[in-house]
Amino acid sequence: MTNELGRRLGAATLALLVMVVALTSCQSQPVSDPASADQPRTVTDPTGRQVEIPGSPQRVFGVYSTDVDYAMTLGLGLAPVQSIASSAVGFPAFFPQAGLAGIEPMKNYPEIQYEKVAAIQPDVIINGLGYEGGADHDKLAAIAPTFTYDGFDGDWRDDFTALAAAFGRQQEADTFLRQVADRTAEVKSRVAALDRPPVFAYGVITDDGGGGFNGSAPTKLNPQLFEEVGISSPSAVGKDWTTLAPERIADLDDVDLIMIAVSPQRDAKAELGKIRNNPVWSGLPAVRSGRLMAVDNELNFASPHAALTFLDVIDQGIDRLDPGE
Repeated sequence: MTNELGRRLGAATLALLVMVVALTSCQSQPVSDPASADQPRTVTDPTGRQVEIPGSPQRVFGVYSTDVDYAMTLGLGLAPVQSIASSAVGFPAFFPQAGLAGIEPMKNYPEIQYEKVAAIQPDVIINGLGYEGGADHDKLAAIAPTFTYDGFDGDWRDDFTALAAAFGRQQEADTFLRQVADRTAEVKSRVAALDRPPVFAYGVITDDGGGGFNGSAPTKLNPQLFEEVGISSPSAVGKDWTTLAPERIADLDDVDLIMIAVSPQRDAKAELGKIRNNPVWSGLPAVRSGRLMAVDNELNFASPHAALTFLDVIDQGIDRLDPGE
């Protein structure tokens, strides 16, 4: 009886150890399908839809230009035609241009060209326009398996991680995220070396001709990165995009550096000249001191290389601060 009891206890102990090892192994793995990247897999996208992702897709199509950046950064094979906004003439300059060699840009926003997308014959679609009123998931899914998410809200790193898990590309994502984290730490150390945390304003000049300002909300990419490196946003800019009429531009008097988002199709120097010569702006301390810079307005939209590039822009902005500011 003693031997039988010992055998049972030994078996129970072994089973318990196997369970512990299994649980530990599960906890150490990313929350994604364990299938390798070259195998088809079924995943659930952030909208709750199940998506059949083909193994090693070679014709991935991005519905918006930021989706193209996600696909490139993860090393996915791109379809020969990819999306840009209707206001653009090509892909953002800060995208890795080597990865876009031979890729034709197609204006696909805000009007989605569903018939043209179908003609491209993608094997999978990445759709970051998953907000209400955005691209029609069902129309896209009728063309090819479609991974939909809202790329215009929240933290881009969450979207990037979700896509990496869906396509079995966690290693590529981790490598890039470490690069961003290292660059963030470098810029943060520069900010910490200043006498006080600076205040940066980021936004666009309104089209009414009066010199109003539309300031970027703290939940968007640019102010998110400001906060992460220790830079403050203006007190005049609220939680949503905030439009300041010309008579309220004086409320930006606490700003150390003003970043104006300018379309690559426009003359940045001329746009900044308009601000310097506008009486409602010229009295601001930042403008008087020359702490005014133009920024590619494509950096409004969060994506891997937008984040990395905007950290470089912040670094350049720090260079413009006067010693001791």
